[in-house]
Amino acid sequence: MTTLQLAKTRQLAKIRQLGEALLGVGHLLLEEQASVLGLARSTTWAILNARHKHSGLSGAVIRQILDQPDLPLPVRIQIAEYINEKCAGIYGHTPMQVRRFVAALSREGQRRPRKHSRGWHIYRRRFRSGRNAQATTALREKRELEGQLQSFGHRVPNTK
Repeated sequence: MTTLQLAKTRQLAKIRQLGEALLGVGHLLLEEQASVLGLARSTTWAILNARHKHSGLSGAVIRQILDQPDLPLPVRIQIAEYINEKCAGIYGHTPMQVRRFVAALSREGQRRPRKHSRGWHIYRRRFRSGRNAQATTALREKRELEGQLQSFGHRVPNTK
């Protein structure tokens, strides 16, 4: 197996752990799992039955899951670990992909501008310069979540 294949295998294993956490707190049916995650049934099924090479959780989907007030703690912990590992590049993503992921975590209802629209050049400049305010907001939120997890006694891996 190549390094990239190992990274993707690890990502799929982490997503399976998310499904196991849902089962562990008693959500056995797909409808219950979708309700707890705050996602459509088809999206939940696609995530939990991830077997495609491009499978993974996008920043927008993770934000939608974390916005659920009744999300069980074991599921929240699995999501936080997934975020940490994806931000560390453990799943084989490039630095640009990680920056886009972090920016998507911080976006609320914003979409990327089309390539030839007015906002495209501003959007492109922000990601190239690395001074994206949305990315720093997402990192701040990630650190706050890590602090909450540590207060529950969960050890959060150091990712720099």
